[in-house]
Amino acid sequence: MSKISIVVPVYYNADTLELLYDDMQNKILDKLGDYEIVFVDDGSGDNSWEIMNNIKAQDSNVVCVKLSRNFGEHAAFLAGLSV
Repeated sequence: MSKISIVVPVYYNADTLELLYDDMQNKILDKLGDYEIVFVDDGSGDNSWEIMNNIKAQDSNVVCVKLSRNFGEHAAFLAGLSV
């Protein structure tokens, strides 16, 4: 079976990242088999990066990427696909 990658561009989403991850975990992740979630911080100025890494510490299938500045969601999505 192939691995499924879920790419999540993140821009000032500190208040919703854990809710998103919990929702995915409750609804789809256990049905996917081999998966990865790639969170891409697109230059957020809040603590999104720290929260992404906290989620990564709980789940080895999570990958975190940090862009040097805001490039936009399309570039963030492409960066996530390039990992």
